[in-house]
Amino acid sequence: MTSDSVDQFEQAQRFAFSDWHPPIMALIWHYLDRLSAGTVGLFALILGLYWSGFWLLAVRFARSRPSLGYLTLLAAFSPMLVTIPAMLWKDSLVFSCFLSASGLLAASASRTGIRRAVLITPALLLLLTGALARHNAMLAAAPLLLLAVRRAPLQTSGAQASHAKASHAQATYAKASGARVAGAEILRLGVIILATVAATSLASWLLNRHALDARQTGVANSLMAFDIVGVAARTGSNGLPGSWSGDEQHRIINDCYEPWAWDSLSWGRCAFVRERLVASGHWQHGLRDPWLTAIASHPRAYISHRFAYARMLLRPLPASFPQPEPISRTYGFTANGGYRAIAQTVSAFSGAPIIADLWRPGLWVAFAMATCVVAGLRGRRHLKSCQTKSCLAKSCQAMSCQAMSRQAGYFALSGLLYALPLVVVGVASEFRYVYWTIGAVFIATLILASDWLAERVSRRAGALPSLPDPPLVPAEPLRA
Repeated sequence: MTSDSVDQFEQAQRFAFSDWHPPIMALIWHYLDRLSAGTVGLFALILGLYWSGFWLLAVRFARSRPSLGYLTLLAAFSPMLVTIPAMLWKDSLVFSCFLSASGLLAASASRTGIRRAVLITPALLLLLTGALARHNAMLAAAPLLLLAVRRAPLQTSGAQASHAKASHAQATYAKASGARVAGAEILRLGVIILATVAATSLASWLLNRHALDARQTGVANSLMAFDIVGVAARTGSNGLPGSWSGDEQHRIINDCYEPWAWDSLSWGRCAFVRERLVASGHWQHGLRDPWLTAIASHPRAYISHRFAYARMLLRPLPASFPQPEPISRTYGFTANGGYRAIAQTVSAFSGAPIIADLWRPGLWVAFAMATCVVAGLRGRRHLKSCQTKSCLAKSCQAMSCQAMSRQAGYFALSGLLYALPLVVVGVASEFRYVYWTIGAVFIATLILASDWLAERVSRRAGALPSLPDPPLVPAEPLRA
């Protein structure tokens, strides 16, 4: 556990919550603590979801490409990922919930009836839990829902059909499917994102404000104070409300701003800023108006401040194995042989050339963007292959590759939507903030690499025996 974990554990024990951390993790911990006192229950949940998620995805991928299934399981042991379930953080809970939900949703796409419902129901609960555990996670949940969309396979008739009919059906399919599929996909994604944000926001409001009556701490003020002081450091004008002495004004403008985090304003050398805002009542009233005024009055300074923060996401962070707080030992944690072996392995890998550079949060945002582009380009290429005259086996292979590229795109987009909002609303630059982005990019990259290798092997194998071209009948409408 770390200080954040201890704070949430204390709330779980008292069953008295605040909204500084989303209360969902403390709520789950409360009931797990009653089953097994301390940290064991939550740790077992996160660890179980972590390995279950990788196993579900490995089984799903292995049905089409066994090698991809094995690689997915091996990815769980990556030094970048294996430390995630080791810490009782909400970031770890989000990762594990999203991973298991992805496996269940992907498996449900090939099921019907009650079997499909049995897989989708827990997946939706896991996605909702993850989306409630971090404010930026609700956007990332939306693309994962598309993993459950069922798509009818490409329909074909017998090889004896006339070549004229085949050409006509093929031309019709080619003309309609390209723009239609792309447009339907974008529209569907937009609707799902809006619906997901609306549903998660409503669920958060009902849970936090009504069911749990979580104490309001003004957590959004951390972002606003960070931005106001960032603007002040560039304009020489303090936009924080209240009365400040000359020395305090000077410190706010010249000494308090740190582009990588807002911590100095609350716990660091300028803790007087938050203390004064709380004492004067401005913190409780909210900093929205002075925040909007600072942005409207000095837009260039605000943009400069957010760019400075974004650059901090690209700096390498200390690549060390997470160290538990002393209180962890109170609840049974011991640095046994297994823990020491994993810690030494991770430390050795993280200090290696090139790998050490991967401990840059912003780099994974760039990776997610690049993976989205590659997935889109490969999916488009496979779609064109499906629209040209070819033998039945090659058409089915192209459709399968297109489906894999689409899944890779969903994972990459989810990872991108998880981390990209930090550029605008981030108030710190810890590496754990991109945990799900890392996992999503890993999975997407494995899918795309497997797709590329399968294509290379197919090319080296040579053309299949020539067969009469079967007519391609347009696929049925996409079904959810």
